[in-house]
Amino acid sequence: MNEKSPPNELAYQYGRTAQHPANQRKIAEIAYGNRKELGNQGGEDGWRFKGRGLLQITGRENYGKIQEQIDQQAPDSGFNVFTSAINDKGYTPYQAALTGMADWYKDKMYLEADKTGQYSDDRVVEMIVNILNKKTNSRDKRKVWYRGGKEGKLSVALENSTKVLFKVAECEKVDKPLDYIDGDLKIQQGIDWLLTKAISQEEAKAGKSYKVRYANDQNRVEESGENTMDCSELVCRYLQKIEWSQKVMAGNTRILHDFGETYSEYLLKHDDINYKPQKGDIFIWKNKSGGMGHTGVIIDYEEKKIKKKNEEGKEVEETLEIVTTIEAISSSETPYGMSSKLFMKGVIKLKWLRISYHLLDHPLTKNGQSFTPCRFYTPKVHFSKADKKIRWKDQGYTFEIKKK
Repeated sequence: MNEKSPPNELAYQYGRTAQHPANQRKIAEIAYGNRKELGNQGGEDGWRFKGRGLLQITGRENYGKIQEQIDQQAPDSGFNVFTSAINDKGYTPYQAALTGMADWYKDKMYLEADKTGQYSDDRVVEMIVNILNKKTNSRDKRKVWYRGGKEGKLSVALENSTKVLFKVAECEKVDKPLDYIDGDLKIQQGIDWLLTKAISQEEAKAGKSYKVRYANDQNRVEESGENTMDCSELVCRYLQKIEWSQKVMAGNTRILHDFGETYSEYLLKHDDINYKPQKGDIFIWKNKSGGMGHTGVIIDYEEKKIKKKNEEGKEVEETLEIVTTIEAISSSETPYGMSSKLFMKGVIKLKWLRISYHLLDHPLTKNGQSFTPCRFYTPKVHFSKADKKIRWKDQGYTFEIKKK
């Protein structure tokens, strides 16, 4: 800092010192005035076209693109970003929001946002961040701010998340508005609980001990039974954690499947083979030959583009649809990302292709037994509005719905 050089001289001249405050205008002119990629033409442009508005539009060229969108989308607003810049005026809250929405239109971010309900929250955030700032290292925090949850020291309650505060569920563009989006069901709370019970498929491959071993036992509803679980017990406990039911239901996979068939308003079945699962959905297939079947919880969905050669030897792009689940499972299969079968005997976080043997391409018949198609289901409606129970009697059961 004691060396005399042009940068340091500028810093001493215009930066904050004991003798004078920082000259912010001059600093902006030096730093941004000749930034050609921003369309600035030197001189006062660095200060005039500084970051403004909700999305901090910066540079003469961006200001021009924002004004084009304002003229198209809100011609009656009477607002001109250049006049404000030349007169060095700040924005009112309305003007700040107006420029933010113009930026939203300029880069067509709304096209990605309109996929809410088709993809997981985290996936939608990823797609928008790729437009806003592809090189940012703040992706995980942005996801937490949007849907709530925890990331390191950051903790955002669901009711304070962006999707709740901005009432995303009420947007007519959302194809499949789910109850949890507006803070009804506590999906993230349930997933956080699942993560405390699971090891990863990589850890299982390396021989790490399971936190929760697989077992089909009778301790299915008490907290003391959480040290061992089968697939349906895990899902029923998850449904209680998200407050879909007030108490843990003592249901098996067959019962969960039949509940979805009977009460689609509370467990919505997606028969559309093209449906892309949401975070918090469950998958179910039932053994129609007297057995149970299998079920688990979807905690994420992502699409990954890869390049491969077709039969003609030409390079083509293929989209892989990867579903991340947490399941209590006793099986030997090959999850996505692994080259050989994995023997599983506990609660584990796994990755599968959406169309795969484990999920939507599960066989309908095998070894003389028949099964229902595997489908995704969306839990709906908080227990405070409609509690769901199973009543057992004489070796049989009935469903009981208590609307409030």
